[in-house]
Amino acid sequence: MAVLQLCVGHRCLVYQIFHADYVPDALKDFLACPDHRFLGVAVDGDVKRLSEDCGLVVANAVDLRRVAAEALARPELRTASLKTLTREVMGVLIDKPKSVTMSKWDARRLSVEQVQYACIDAFVSYEIGRLLLTGQCAERAETVAMISPFVASVVVPVA
Repeated sequence: MAVLQLCVGHRCLVYQIFHADYVPDALKDFLACPDHRFLGVAVDGDVKRLSEDCGLVVANAVDLRRVAAEALARPELRTASLKTLTREVMGVLIDKPKSVTMSKWDARRLSVEQVQYACIDAFVSYEIGRLLLTGQCAERAETVAMISPFVASVVVPVA
C-alpha cells in the first residue's frame, strides 16, 4: 500500500505511507479507535496490508459494498466498484482518466492530479457511507450539489 486516504467531512488526508519513516502516534490512535468507521471498497485487504506491512491496527473497517447491498436491498452491489457505488448511491458518475489511475502511486512526490483523485476517492467513500449508514440516500441531489464544485472535472450527475 503506497497511499493511505482518509476523509472526515470535508477534510481529506493523503498520507504516503510507503515513503514514511514512521507513522505518527496520533494517526495510529485514530485508526485503532473503535469509535471511528473506516469505509471503503474491499477494505479488508487494505486493513490486512496495513497490519502486515506497517504494524497498524484498524479497529472498525466497513466494506461499503456490503452496506450498500443491505441498505438498498440489491445483493449485486456486494461486488460493485467504487465507481458503481458512487453512481448508485450518490447519483453521480466519476470518470477518472487512466493517466492518473494507472500512474505511479509509489512515487516519492505525487502529482496534483494524483492528490486530487485520492481525495475524491476518500471523500466519495465517506459520503457514500454517510448516506447509507444514516438512511439519507434520498438526499442525493443535495450531495451532488455539494460535491460538484469540489470535483467538477470528474463528476457528472446521472439523470
